[in-house]
Amino acid sequence: MNEHDGVRLMSYADGSLSPAEREAVEAWISVDPEARRLLAEHRALWALLGEADFAATPATSEDFRRRTLQRATEPETAAWKPRAIALLAASVLVGVIMFAWLDASSRSTLRADDVVVVGNLDLLEHLSFVDEHAASLDESAFASVLHEFAPPSSRDMPEPGAFEEGR
Repeated sequence: MNEHDGVRLMSYADGSLSPAEREAVEAWISVDPEARRLLAEHRALWALLGEADFAATPATSEDFRRRTLQRATEPETAAWKPRAIALLAASVLVGVIMFAWLDASSRSTLRADDVVVVGNLDLLEHLSFVDEHAASLDESAFASVLHEFAPPSSRDMPEPGAFEEGR
């Protein structure tokens, strides 16, 4: 059996065949047990479906129409409230985050005195060495030691003793 035969059986069961086609299908069904079986399955399926007519349009109730028209013509006053609340909450959250960031960044900045101390940490770490040997070093050697432990930004300065006579 092919697809065309299946369509003919469905059309026969639906009653949509012409009288001549209907007689031809009845003759075919009387001699073909497979066609009778498929026709019986098709009818059983339609019986299970309650012989639903899927081509028919569902009827809407008058109450449904009235509510739909009412909702379509009402101004949407309640629709903006959730959006406004969400926008307000997001704005407050951004404000709190900005305040916390500014507060944390203002507390983390160093005062001018602290910047000097941090800039001279190498020298402060070796202060005991400088104190122990300062008396035994001449001025030029002492300046060289201080220059070695100075912060990197001050190392661009000329070497100690560069302005002495004879150089």
